[in-house]
Amino acid sequence: MASGRTDTGVHAMNQVLHCDIPHVSDLRDLHRSLNAVLPSDISIRAISTVSGLWDARRSAIARIYRYTIRSFPTALHRFTTWVYGNVPRISELHKSAALLRGRKDVRNFCRPEPQRDTFETYFYGARWYTVGPELHFIVCATHFYHRLVRRLVGAQILTIAGTDMPTMFKSALAGSEYSAPSAPPHGLCFIGPIYESDSTRRELESSWIEVMSRRYPAALNNPLREIHPEP
Repeated sequence: MASGRTDTGVHAMNQVLHCDIPHVSDLRDLHRSLNAVLPSDISIRAISTVSGLWDARRSAIARIYRYTIRSFPTALHRFTTWVYGNVPRISELHKSAALLRGRKDVRNFCRPEPQRDTFETYFYGARWYTVGPELHFIVCATHFYHRLVRRLVGAQILTIAGTDMPTMFKSALAGSEYSAPSAPPHGLCFIGPIYESDSTRRELESSWIEVMSRRYPAALNNPLREIHPEP
């Protein structure tokens, strides 16, 4: 059982999984053995034992994803970033990300699932950042449905010229009929889950960025420059 969704083409930096196996006397030996047989693009960083009640997915109180956009292509980043130069005004992106706070019905940003009754999730927050030539969208929430982050990014980036993007984004979150475009999968990375051992819901509510930087400092590529709205 995995802690977060990673569709085909999506990356994971700190995926957590759990499984039931017979007793193992040497976890370090198991760690080495598994890495020896796994594909080269998968690496286990650590193995530990947990109680029988702990669940990698259900025990998580939040999850964090990052989407990366570059304004020009490079050979080194071609599998991990979306190259797209014609982004909206930064101030518009800042306004739309600020709307991702609290409980929202996100069905307009997910792939239809007839068997699912609800598409609600609770957003602790979302931010746009610039890191050199890259634009990062980082979002923290309790649940993520199929293609949710990619369509949140697509809705903000691929807005038709002349459209009031923050107003459209707000209407879509409020339930107005809307089919969000999807950004390509390779720019998306699952940063990792947050468990109660890492933080509390109250702390996430007030300072989710600080919780993330403490739990996953590499995810922010510090030092980090926050994008501020244009005057």
